Amino acid sequence: MAEKVNLDTARILAHHNLARDGFDGRPDAHRGDSDADLKKYHVGADLTNEYIRNNFFVAGEASNAFGIKNAVYRERDSLRSQLAAANKRITELSNRPDVSPEITAELETLRKANADVLAKNEELAAEASKLAAQAEADKSAGERFFRLVGQFISKYLPGNK
Repeated sequence: MAEKVNLDTARILAHHNLARDGFDGRPDAHRGDSDADLKKYHVGADLTNEYIRNNFFVAGEASNAFGIKNAVYRERDSLRSQLAAANKRITELSNRPDVSPEITAELETLRKANADVLAKNEELAAEASKLAAQAEADKSAGERFFRLVGQFISKYLPGNK
């Protein structure tokens, strides 16, 4: 006695072989969108090779589903070839020699100017660091000086305690 098709088996077969996958407005068999149809035509049928072949591979809906899948694969292959062509063109353009000596000379001038500016920036950063250290030392010395003056006034000048 053959096994009977249950709702889960029908959902799996419909999802994979009838393109009831929820894409492009089609029902999604796993969510139960086509349960009424599956229960009416598939649940309770004998699960045999002939049943699967006739209902999920040879049927018109299956043929349409295979056409949909093949169209997706063709589109994928087309996109892959377009991407490969674009990558090839990018490689060709990036390996292409510079055709303008004036642009190359200007680029070298800009690179040298950039290197000079970066060097000057490093010098200025070092000078700023030195000035910050000197300012801190001056502040510390000034505070000490005024403290000593205050101590002198309070010690040696009468009435200013």
